[in-house]
Amino acid sequence: MSERRLRFGIRPHGWIADPTPFAEIVAWVARAEALGFDSVHVADRLLSRVPPVYESTMYEVTSCLATFAAHTNTMQLSPLVYNAPYRHPVLTAKVFASLDVASQGRIVLAVGGGWNAHEFEVLGVPRGRRGRLLEESVEVIRRLWTENHVDHEGACFSFRDVSVEPKPVQEPHPPIWFGSIGPEVHEFNPLVERVLDRIARLGDGWVPLTYSTHAKAMTDPGLLGRAWRRIEAGLAANGRDPRRFEIIYSHWCYVTAGESGERERCEEAVRRWFDGSLDEARRTYLVGGPEEIVDRIAASVAELPRVDRFILTPFSYDPEQLDRLAAEVLPRLEERFGQAPAR
Repeated sequence: MSERRLRFGIRPHGWIADPTPFAEIVAWVARAEALGFDSVHVADRLLSRVPPVYESTMYEVTSCLATFAAHTNTMQLSPLVYNAPYRHPVLTAKVFASLDVASQGRIVLAVGGGWNAHEFEVLGVPRGRRGRLLEESVEVIRRLWTENHVDHEGACFSFRDVSVEPKPVQEPHPPIWFGSIGPEVHEFNPLVERVLDRIARLGDGWVPLTYSTHAKAMTDPGLLGRAWRRIEAGLAANGRDPRRFEIIYSHWCYVTAGESGERERCEEAVRRWFDGSLDEARRTYLVGGPEEIVDRIAASVAELPRVDRFILTPFSYDPEQLDRLAAEVLPRLEERFGQAPAR
């Protein structure tokens, strides 16, 4: 069994309702790299307001990635996740190939099918075909990254003699991750199984949703384990080595230290993005001291064989939160999950 290195990612929350200037967010990301984070991730939200889910929007995802690439040296850069059905795959292939060249081979393309009906309606994209659009888009993107003069005749896209240049720096191409599975999924059905089989067939990594803002709950560990076993079986069926497939855990967090007035600061940070009490936030997200956070992560991933990367989204751009993550949480995660044989 091969040794692996545990990786840590950071995600700026990205909501522009936060008055933090964009230049300070860029500096925050650069500081995260200096503190030892391996990757930075950016969410993909289109509309300014989609009640009741969110009342704000985010900076455009690829603009953020390009800016972060220019102000970092080693961090991998990824959307989390990129709503692939919203864009034509030739455009996506071109944009992310160029980003991979500009960043000297640091791009990961994490994709999802999208969910918001209004966004699909505004774009004129049939929401009922998002799974087929996602799957065919990834197939097209991979071909355009590795081939020239591509002819494609599919259910959603048709074209002849298309080449995308420049090609990505990474060989054979940047990793492609898929998001899927959240607390709203309580049982496996043919749709869920198709989603997981698609990940096994086309993905290089999996980023399951680990919480539900609506349900105010974290994803059941047994569900994550069952989903992984379906993916693992699919990888084997497609002649792929599960040990070379990345399992990623992503979650929101606020690290406390028992200081005076801290509860008020924590409540203020969480309340901006969460419609619930602090106790409900603790049930939904990683809110607490370093040891408590790591214990909750360990319980959450108990049914998974391993975790290859942890991605954390602090509720606040307060530099103290980055310091606490780097000094108190990451070493504990390394101690618990690092250097385990991949299986």
